Order: sequence, then structure tokens, then C-alpha cells
Amino acid sequence: WWDRIRFLFAAPGWYPESIGGPQEPPAISGQEQKFDPHPSRPVAALLIARWLLLLTVALLVLENKDTLTQLQLAAALIWVFAALAAVGELWNKGWGKKRMALAWLVDLTFVPSAALVGGDSAQAYAVWAVLALASALVTWRALSASRRL
Repeated sequence: WWDRIRFLFAAPGWYPESIGGPQEPPAISGQEQKFDPHPSRPVAALLIARWLLLLTVALLVLENKDTLTQLQLAAALIWVFAALAAVGELWNKGWGKKRMALAWLVDLTFVPSAALVGGDSAQAYAVWAVLALASALVTWRALSASRRL
């Protein structure tokens, strides 16, 4: 039982005797490659454009905060934070199809979240739907064409 507490304060590499005692760090074989987080120019441009678009949406939501209920305001801002997190995940390498699915999910949930802010107009809803679909398609095209992913 004391090992559970000791583990929090022990030196790095310390393990209880029940699982083998102290262990040395693994040897570095030299086969590891340096992580290169730099995306291609089209992907970087896409990510910056998405980030600016999301900040614009956040500013529009906050500008209209007096006309929104607290639930609408919270839903819109939570969506903006989730979408910003998705942009950060698109920047990372190694996710492949999961990154693409995340971008599509955020883009497709943009329609109902924008409808919360945009009102009840069917025309405004259609415009938001077209913008979200276009964003998803541009994201798919840029990420699938990138050689660095």
C-alpha cells in the first residue's frame, strides 16, 4: 500500500519490488527520427484560415451575446473551443483518418451551432450548411494532397 504513495515522490526510474524494482531507462539505439511538426504550405494556410474564421465566429457570438440565451451562448462558445482544439489536432502528424474525421465532425456540427446564433431563417441555415460543407471539402482536399501527413 505504501508503494502507491512512495511512487509519487520517488526518483525517476523507481518502481516497487513487486514489479521488478528500480529500472534503468532504455538505451537509445539511434534509429529514432526527429519529430518534424511543420506542415506543408497549403495545410498551414488552411489551418491559419480556419483559426481566423473561428476567432471571427467567436467575436460574432460575443457581439450578439445580448440577443442569445445563456444556453445558446454556452453552446456556441463550447463549439468554438472544440473547433479550435480540432485545428490544433490537424496541425499534428500521425493521426491520418482520425484527424480527417475530427475536422469533418467539427465542420458538420458547425451548421446546428451557427443556427443557434443565426436565428430561425431557413436561408441563413442553408448558407451556414454550404459554408460548413465547403470547409469540410477544402480541409479534406488540403490534407489528402499533403505529402507531409
